[in-house]
Amino acid sequence: MPGFGPLGPRAATVRPPKDVDAYMVQTWFKNCSAPGAADGTIPTASWFNHLIGQFVYAAGQAGVALSNDDDYDKYLWEIIQQAIANALSGIVVGGDTDGDGGVIIEPTVITAYKNLPLFPEILTSTKKLAVTNNGDGTITINTGQSFLWRGWRKITLDDLALAARTVAHSASKTYHLRWYAPGHALADETTYPNGRILLQDLADPTYNPTTAAETDVSFDSDFDSMLVARVVTNGANAPTVLPLVNANRWQNTYARTTYLYLGSSYALYRDDAYTTDLARTPNVALSRLYEGPTADHLDGAETGVSPQVVNRYGITVRSYVSVDGVGNYAPIYSFLAILN
Repeated sequence: MPGFGPLGPRAATVRPPKDVDAYMVQTWFKNCSAPGAADGTIPTASWFNHLIGQFVYAAGQAGVALSNDDDYDKYLWEIIQQAIANALSGIVVGGDTDGDGGVIIEPTVITAYKNLPLFPEILTSTKKLAVTNNGDGTITINTGQSFLWRGWRKITLDDLALAARTVAHSASKTYHLRWYAPGHALADETTYPNGRILLQDLADPTYNPTTAAETDVSFDSDFDSMLVARVVTNGANAPTVLPLVNANRWQNTYARTTYLYLGSSYALYRDDAYTTDLARTPNVALSRLYEGPTADHLDGAETGVSPQVVNRYGITVRSYVSVDGVGNYAPIYSFLAILN
C-alpha cells in the first residue's frame, strides 16, 4: 500500500515502538493554563502514529488505496462507503476508473440478489410494459413504468436514458425485446444498477443457437433476463409489438360456461383457445368439470378434457362428453393457468 503519514527528512519509514499506556483510563488533551505556561498536554509521536495506524488499517480492510497526495481528501468517506457496501452486499471492489485516485464500487457480483429465486415483476396494473413505435425503425420502452428485480430492487424506466430504452429493428424479423440484469453475461457491471435492454433476433445463432421455435420455454423470462415483448416486423419494417405479462406469482381462471352439442358422432370434440400473453409458459390445472348435459344417467360415459397446446401466448383445451344414443357435447369446465 502507498505511504500515508508525515513527510519530511525526520519522518520514520518504520513505525517506532509505541509508548506504554500507563494510565489505563480515558485521557484528553488540555491547553496551557496561561500564555507561556508549560502545563498543557504534549502531543507525542506515539499518539499520532496510533491515529495513522488506525486509519491505514481501516483503509486496508476496505480496499482503499492511500497516498500522501494532500490534494485528495476523500479517503475517510470512501472507507466508510466501502465498508458498508462490503458488509451489506458482498460486492466486488474495483479500481480507479475516473482518474482521481479513488476507489470505485463495481457491483458485478451481488450475492444477496443472486440468492433470491424470484422472477421479475412489472409494477403496472396489467403486469406489462408499454412500448412505443417511433415509426423510424426503432421502438422505445416508455417511461413512467417500473418493475422489481428478484423481488428486491425496483428498476424505474425513468432512470434509463432514452438511448438505453430505444432499440432498432429490421424488416421481416421476429424479435424478443429483453431486459438483462446487471451482472448478466449480456449486461456487465457498467450497467449497474438498471441493467440493459436488447432486441434479440430469433434468427441470430448467438441468441438462438439451436433454432428453437419462438414459443420454446428456453426463451421464457428467468430471474435475471426478462422477456418484455415479442416484436414481429413486416416487409416494410413496420413492427407489431406484443407486450407480455411478467410476474413472480400469477394465476387466472379460464372456463367454458355452457354445454355445446357437437353432433351425433362419438368421435367429435371441441377445441377452445384461450389467450394468455405471458412472459413464461404457465402450468395448467383443471379446477371444475360438469359432464351431465342431459338427464340421461349415462351422460359422461366417456369424457375427456385435456390441454392440447400450452405456451406463453395461449392454451388450447380439447373436451367432449359422450351421451348414449345422442352423441357428443362440449362440457362445462374451468382450469387455472399458473405462473409459480
